[in-house]
Amino acid sequence: MQPTFFYKNLADPEKELVESYFQKKAVRLEKLLSKYDADGVKLNVTGERFTRKAAYKVEMVMDLPKVGGKPLYSSEDSRDLRKAIDLSVDKLIDQIKKVGERAKAETKKNREI
Repeated sequence: MQPTFFYKNLADPEKELVESYFQKKAVRLEKLLSKYDADGVKLNVTGERFTRKAAYKVEMVMDLPKVGGKPLYSSEDSRDLRKAIDLSVDKLIDQIKKVGERAKAETKKNREI
């Protein structure tokens, strides 16, 4: 998995924080994604700062091979950039787990027939 980062209204230190902190959290994602082709998994991470609200927004869009064309999406707003990344990664992990459970259920259903 090779993430692509996009930024809006973030200073250079904040951009570096997003990339370095995400790399620490990406280990959890990569464990779940080990059964997928590494080149087929695409992840776009967007970090945005709202200047008037003093808040941040982190969006993640992941395309998984063999999932049916619908990308996984998570978005989180917070006053702390690290917290927004944590919550967004957690949402994405939940979605990946659901996709895996559905695939297992379909496989089991097809075997019974």
